Amino acid sequence: MMSLKKEVKKLVGSGIDYQSRIVLGADRLVKRDGGVCINYRKLDEATRKDHFPLPFMDQMLERLARIEYYCFLDGFSGYFQIPIDLKDQEKTTFTCLYGMFAYRRMPFGLCNAPGMFQRCMMAIFHDMIEKTMEVFMDDFSVFGFYRRFIKYFSKISRPMTHLLEKNTPFIFSEECIQAFQTLKKKLTEAPILIAPDWDQPFELMCDASDLS
Repeated sequence: MMSLKKEVKKLVGSGIDYQSRIVLGADRLVKRDGGVCINYRKLDEATRKDHFPLPFMDQMLERLARIEYYCFLDGFSGYFQIPIDLKDQEKTTFTCLYGMFAYRRMPFGLCNAPGMFQRCMMAIFHDMIEKTMEVFMDDFSVFGFYRRFIKYFSKISRPMTHLLEKNTPFIFSEECIQAFQTLKKKLTEAPILIAPDWDQPFELMCDASDLS
């Protein structure tokens, strides 16, 4: 559980908040069991509602149920990437024991934040949704195309896929951790075009496409 002071320092250190001298409808930052909560009820009441629909969970689960393998990605703090208009930043001002602060980027405590973030994700991944991935705000379920970019994918992932076999105890061993780190590294590296090693045998493939 993160303390109130550490939470504020983390937000300020990440460039999300700034100290504010003017308070416009400010609400209070409070410490609750399990975390920190900002009360934006007054601001939300005065906000014109954005009714952009979130995906229906039953439809997403139905589509994912037909997929044999998929991976789940969490867009950590992804919703802090949408900037707030400069003239509106001080409307997010909150107070606590350590001063007054306001958000430079959209916090999820605002009533329109989930719909706004979902709209952005739908726009960014519009050509992938329902084909290779499903998106629910900052949670991404990817179920196609990435294997062909990783050489020996099945061999590398074998220690983890073994855990899915019937009557196999789920023990995430050191071998599984190493496989996970290897795949994570390969999934986050951009492919680089390099010249072949001329001292080694290799196969050259081309697509003529009926053009000279």
